[in-house]
Amino acid sequence: MDDEISDEQWAEILAAAKSRRGIECEQMIPDAEGWSEWIHPLPGYLMQCCDCGLVHEMQVAISGRVGNGPLNEGETDDAVVIFRMRRA
Repeated sequence: MDDEISDEQWAEILAAAKSRRGIECEQMIPDAEGWSEWIHPLPGYLMQCCDCGLVHEMQVAISGRVGNGPLNEGETDDAVVIFRMRRA
């Protein structure tokens, strides 16, 4: 017995979750490695989780480096990308 949920079933589940919340969401299509395209989030940006259908408010900021951890590509000691999220 196959317990996998098909793409069509996921689409129906997510559509039902969106309609309950009254929020219109744009579907993101992942690339071959599972990543979405890069997004430049504006204030008030909302993200809906692919798996659970919950909608999250995202806050993104540029900060100075905290600690001695590794930097991501494009980051410097003076400019590190940080973000946080909460349920919308």
